[in-house]
Amino acid sequence: MDDLILEYQKEKKKKIKTVDINSIISKALLSIIFLLISIILINKNDNIKEFFEKEVLTDSINFIKFNDIYNKYFENITDTYTPEKLVFNESLQYLSMENYLNGKVLNVTDNYMVPSIGSGIIVYLGNKDNLGNTCIVQGVDGVDIWYSNIDTSSLTLYDYVNKGDVLGTTLSNKLYLTLEENNEFIDYETY
Repeated sequence: MDDLILEYQKEKKKKIKTVDINSIISKALLSIIFLLISIILINKNDNIKEFFEKEVLTDSINFIKFNDIYNKYFENITDTYTPEKLVFNESLQYLSMENYLNGKVLNVTDNYMVPSIGSGIIVYLGNKDNLGNTCIVQGVDGVDIWYSNIDTSSLTLYDYVNKGDVLGTTLSNKLYLTLEENNEFIDYETY
């Protein structure tokens, strides 16, 4: 009986790896096809070239719109396996709040699990001056939300996060929160 269970578990792992690899290859090929079609259109049409230069090269790219289009047309083709995800749906809670640089510093408990205050795509993971480890989520509403002084090791660039999903834990009892819309900083309390 134990041999059957072990064999079943091995087969299940093989299936998951195969499906995952097939999904990655499918998504990569679709991305390459999209890129090649875009390059051809840009080179053939001056209006598209002008639009590309204005909207993509001079303004910041809105990954949320691209993600929506991708999901609308291609998600059913490539979405064959979805790994289990930790269920976490909390709102942001803090002890006190103060102004700091272009945003706020929230006093929280040590190793506080930071929830996303909005849905969007992770467009930056790295170190920001005077803020430390930072994750920037480009929200579906067009607002970029900077979460700083958090452990970003479990996050991946360009992943989609839902409102309430855990982003990471704070590295101390401080969470730096900055909100930006159209290259202008906005107040957290107003948001």
